[in-house]
Amino acid sequence: MAYLVDTQALLNTPARVLFEEVNLKCARELREINSMLEDHSEHVLALDLLKELLIGEGNRAGLGFAFGYLFKAICEIKGQFLNNSAWYPCDMDNLYDIPFTIYDGYAL
Repeated sequence: MAYLVDTQALLNTPARVLFEEVNLKCARELREINSMLEDHSEHVLALDLLKELLIGEGNRAGLGFAFGYLFKAICEIKGQFLNNSAWYPCDMDNLYDIPFTIYDGYAL
């Protein structure tokens, strides 16, 4: 999924403010992530992982999916969904053939 996000504004948002926004606006998503986390040996909740993500420690092995969904929730709050129907679904091998994934010569 593609989102347009003002990264500077996102980076300037205090972690506690962003935490509260996600907690208030993404209750359904947090419940879904918690449900997925029940199948893993680590007994952790989505809000615990969100705290880790916001302080730059979101790197627990085997829980990348949860961090990805939390990042998506942040993008939904702070960004704008971009219509992806012209290129989705696509094979990951072809992802970098999509024009907007190249910026100033660097693949994003």
